[in-house]
Amino acid sequence: MAIYHLSVQVISRGQGRSCVAAAAYRAGAKLADERQGLIQDYRRRHDVRATWIQAPEEAPAWVHDRQALWTAVDANEKRKDAQTAREVTVALPRELTPAQQREAVHEFVQAAFIARGMVADVALHEGHDAHEPNPHAHILLTTRTLTPDGFGAKNRDWNAKALLVTWRTQWEITCNEVLAEAGQTVQIDARSLAAQGVTDRLPTVHEGVAVRQMERRGIVTDRGNINRVVQGHQQAVVDLAVVREQRQPLEQVQQRIHQAEAWRAQAGWPEPARQRVRGWEEQAGRVLTRADVTQWVQEAQNELSSAKATEQEALRAVQEPNPLQATHDQLTERVQQAQRAQERLQYEFSGVRGWWTRWRSSKEYQAQQARVEQGKWAERQLQALQAPWAAQQALATQNQAACQAARATREAVEAKVARWQSLLDQPWTPAEQAEMKAKAQAPKQTKPNPQRQVPPQPLPPTAWTTIRIVDGHGREISPKPPTPTIPSQERDGPERGASR
Repeated sequence: MAIYHLSVQVISRGQGRSCVAAAAYRAGAKLADERQGLIQDYRRRHDVRATWIQAPEEAPAWVHDRQALWTAVDANEKRKDAQTAREVTVALPRELTPAQQREAVHEFVQAAFIARGMVADVALHEGHDAHEPNPHAHILLTTRTLTPDGFGAKNRDWNAKALLVTWRTQWEITCNEVLAEAGQTVQIDARSLAAQGVTDRLPTVHEGVAVRQMERRGIVTDRGNINRVVQGHQQAVVDLAVVREQRQPLEQVQQRIHQAEAWRAQAGWPEPARQRVRGWEEQAGRVLTRADVTQWVQEAQNELSSAKATEQEALRAVQEPNPLQATHDQLTERVQQAQRAQERLQYEFSGVRGWWTRWRSSKEYQAQQARVEQGKWAERQLQALQAPWAAQQALATQNQAACQAARATREAVEAKVARWQSLLDQPWTPAEQAEMKAKAQAPKQTKPNPQRQVPPQPLPPTAWTTIRIVDGHGREISPKPPTPTIPSQERDGPERGASR
């Protein structure tokens, strides 16, 4: 089952450690430690699955070279007890494939560290035991801000405890999203068992690499003893729950089954509906009625209205613009202009040949110098903007997660309403079945169509006994009644019209 583990430690010279050696060990590579004059070679490691370096988009190309990156990091530190790097270790769920594990780590590193301006050296390890794999990731991070000329001052905001809590929550959200996309039902939780409200389980302690190696060699350790006691307690709790479930009175279960079968036999429902009701009856512990399902539908509709309102609020929160976006873009544009101006100064106005150009184009030289100064000011403003910018990014991530959760809740409630509403459309009693059957068998009454054309019918002879046809002088012309002519398709063509 997937477990949650995230630990953070600092690589410090005061502990006799080197960031170059740490990077070589985790990546399984060969690096030269210029400060100590040593070659750190760990190419014989067999458990390193994948390695890569993530950096901000504006970072220079040399940071993607592991040797150049950690040599520059080590050279920028002058103190003998300097903190050269920070390491974050996370456990990877076994339920995910190697490609999915790498995707989860990449998204987590990008959202938690790269967005704040750090450079990350990532290594995925499979674990030393081939029979019991322990997939995990080592993320080695820089502690100084990155500038176009190299590493600058240290960012003390990255040492805040609140930021550690943010990282833990971010790993939980990212890992659970990848698990859900992979079709897994398991989830991880960054909170402790006490914070989750779990009272029937005891927490275990993290054993670590050294303890696991000692346990495999048959050496008993204190941490191993603690975990064995906890596992024994958990097994005892599970066995007791099974015994209590088996002691449930069998007669009560059988009586409930007979009642449900009799009620389902009385109501002529299709088999899918019967299966759903059978499960609900077992949960409720009694035979359900139409009133029960009607009440469930009303409660579910109220819940659906609340879920839709929550989703709308989450969508509005996601669609709100970032108030710092315009300022961040303007400062970034000024920094880029300063970089272009610096390159032009070095290309056109530097050296002996540039003196003549500087004398001929003094105004342009001064304009380029002013752009460089504005760029330095913009860099300082960007550094001051890092903390609120990171807070806005974290808020946007939380809003996205809340929006996805609200959408999932709304879809689940809609599915529940559809399932329960379909049951209300079924006949529940023999009387209702007879009524529906009578309606289905009743002949349909057709209403007369006023638009229907009825051909004229000849009148009976008695109707013409009092009719006399005379001319203008009063003389009778025809003593016999005329026979009316019925339109015929053979006699009347479309061009001649109907004769009367």
